[in-house]
Amino acid sequence: MIIDKQLLPDDPTPEDAPPAYDYSSSSSFVPPLPEKDAGPSTELKSPSLPPSPSSSSGLSPPLVAKKASSKGKGRWFNFGQSKATKEVEKTVMNLIRDVVKVPDAAALSVLRNCEEACASHNLSFASLLQEQSIEGRSAIYWAIIKRPRDQPGPEGLELVEAMLTMAMPLSDAAVSEIRLACLQTSDEVLFQRLRRTPAFSPLSGKDEILLGANIPPDEIVVQELAGNQGEFIASFRIPQFQRRMRVSKQVCLEFIARGRMWCLKFLESDGISYHMAEKGAWVVSLSLMDHSPPTWIDSHLLIDDTRRQPGTPSSSKASAKSIINGVLENKSMPQIELRLKTSGEQLAPLELNRQHDFDRHISVSLSKSQMGHSLQFDGCTYIASDGSLTARLEARLAKPDNECIIC
Repeated sequence: MIIDKQLLPDDPTPEDAPPAYDYSSSSSFVPPLPEKDAGPSTELKSPSLPPSPSSSSGLSPPLVAKKASSKGKGRWFNFGQSKATKEVEKTVMNLIRDVVKVPDAAALSVLRNCEEACASHNLSFASLLQEQSIEGRSAIYWAIIKRPRDQPGPEGLELVEAMLTMAMPLSDAAVSEIRLACLQTSDEVLFQRLRRTPAFSPLSGKDEILLGANIPPDEIVVQELAGNQGEFIASFRIPQFQRRMRVSKQVCLEFIARGRMWCLKFLESDGISYHMAEKGAWVVSLSLMDHSPPTWIDSHLLIDDTRRQPGTPSSSKASAKSIINGVLENKSMPQIELRLKTSGEQLAPLELNRQHDFDRHISVSLSKSQMGHSLQFDGCTYIASDGSLTARLEARLAKPDNECIIC
């Protein structure tokens, strides 16, 4: 029998309200997760759910109410899981910020804990490291900017390299930002170290097979000289130069000098991009990378003969051929010298060439030098016995004169 409920004068309960009841311990209702303090902490735990207030009541809800509760189970569960994931992400980002703000010996351990926490909550730690959420920049950027030059340990290079490894694969935006950080700090030493990490500068498939490695083995040393015209010398050692040119068709050397990022490239001309050289000719090109300001430049690329001075034939009965070879070998070949200079416009990176009329690159065929074409031949005396090529670029950032004067 149903007895009509008499309303009390001040009763706020609407007439059509469902009957009140307590949830039993078997109910699937999950209350919203409370907000947690996302302050720094090296221990990340999933928030636990509070017990149901009626777990001991033993009352069973009506069938209709139980059905409605089951219907909303998925919605409430997904909401709670999403909130927990967001809290973990917020905590991880705060920890990353603390690591780059004040690096210490525990930095690597904190990063590893963050990586594990992200994995357990289906978060991409690599994406968080590359996310530009710390004052508009990524954690990797700030780690490079903050790196002490005199501390090679966890507070310095080791922290940056660990972040790069954890952030693989790097997006194009991340690589560009890393270049910018190295450029803004004029950190050529760090830049060359980073070029030797697969995360930052992976080799092409062909070069990886040829060299038996997955990082560029090229050695680059930059020396900035005293003077008022931005003088510098960049020295290079390029392993297996001829093989790489014949198979991969190019060798790219990047370095930082005088507040700019440069790319010196040896390549095989396609007859289109480098109109000064016919198709198949070997060309050397100099260009500026992103974020570098325009500049005039006057430079020489120099390659010396590496041949050793042989002894005199040991026997008077030596053949005429060996005597001739000995005479020829005693005469060193002239230095290969190629001038790379701006002409009517300054050199600028591609990003500025789209807006202004700058030179995109300076290029010259190796055949412009008397012996430059010989770099393509087997047995070339400018190539060392181990197949490596040693060269240097002597440059000054000034408008070219009729004659190039390198300090």
